[in-house]
Amino acid sequence: MIDPASSIANKSSVPMFNKKDPEGWVAEFKGFLMRHKMAHLALVTPRIPRNGPRDARVAWEKRNAVAISYLQEAVQGPENRNAKLIVFAHENQNK
Repeated sequence: MIDPASSIANKSSVPMFNKKDPEGWVAEFKGFLMRHKMAHLALVTPRIPRNGPRDARVAWEKRNAVAISYLQEAVQGPENRNAKLIVFAHENQNK
């Protein structure tokens, strides 16, 4: 059941992380990213290696940047401190 006050009702805002239903949030988040230059593909496809096709690598990196940006927004706030730490650790590991 979708809460009318949730971010799905407001299609312009990123779904905020829901620690009570992380799997449902992931589905919402992927759906949200689909509307933003197919950024959800950065979540489900492996990083293109540096020696891979340049166009594919650039496209993946752009999608990843969009996904990370919205992910940082989704985990903002003190109640999501642990989720935020996981996001930043993952982002730093992939540099």
